[in-house]
Amino acid sequence: MSQLAQLNRRSSRLIELSFDHLKLFEPVMAQYKDLGLEFQGAIALKPSNPEFFTQSSSIVLMPQGNKMLITTNFKNPVALVRAQVCGSDLIVLTTYDARGNLLDRVSKPADVSLGVSYTTQTKTGSTWLKSKQRGITKVELHSCTPFTLSNFSFLGIA
Repeated sequence: MSQLAQLNRRSSRLIELSFDHLKLFEPVMAQYKDLGLEFQGAIALKPSNPEFFTQSSSIVLMPQGNKMLITTNFKNPVALVRAQVCGSDLIVLTTYDARGNLLDRVSKPADVSLGVSYTTQTKTGSTWLKSKQRGITKVELHSCTPFTLSNFSFLGIA
């Protein structure tokens, strides 16, 4: 695997992206196209605010502009998406299939009204959001306030 990603040792199909090779303030779009995905609305940053520090990576992704939305589109459907996010307000991960149908919606902090399926708090104040649904082709991460994405991984369908 390239410097863009690595295979997880526990699963030969779980691909974990690395953001460390990205340049500061670089818009992130087609850098991961060879791995079958593209981002929209993301920029690479090194957080200066201690609230957004993570243990996993020095470079993180943040929403670019005022939308507070990062979108990921997959060339081929995947069965699982995992994102480590950090922010001061509700962060929602929404997954869709190839027809645009809603597959899952998870959030941080846990909000029963959104039908949360999985959230885990970590010591750094960041949260893992996970959607395990067959046929995911689009992922949206959204918040009303700035947030960071420090880890992103997905499981391809065999």
